[in-house]
Amino acid sequence: MDAELPMEEPISRWIAEPDGDTLTIRVEDDTLLLEDGLLEYHCLADGRVEVKDYRDPRSMRLQRYDPRRTGQPMMMPSVDDDLLPRG
Repeated sequence: MDAELPMEEPISRWIAEPDGDTLTIRVEDDTLLLEDGLLEYHCLADGRVEVKDYRDPRSMRLQRYDPRRTGQPMMMPSVDDDLLPRG
């Protein structure tokens, strides 16, 4: 919550409306898991949150949110990481 992730992040929606069945915690590395482990939220010691998104097999999105940098944009993996030409 301190990292102020954008509302587009599924964890932000979960925080707004908690559902005990969809969030799991991996204790050994302080990771929150959503969507059967396809979304990982690593809480780093310096307050940053590292997001790994495995939902799109074409993209291995990795994004870091820093609480000292407010207003950080949400990157959609299918748009920002898909470098294949269209046409």
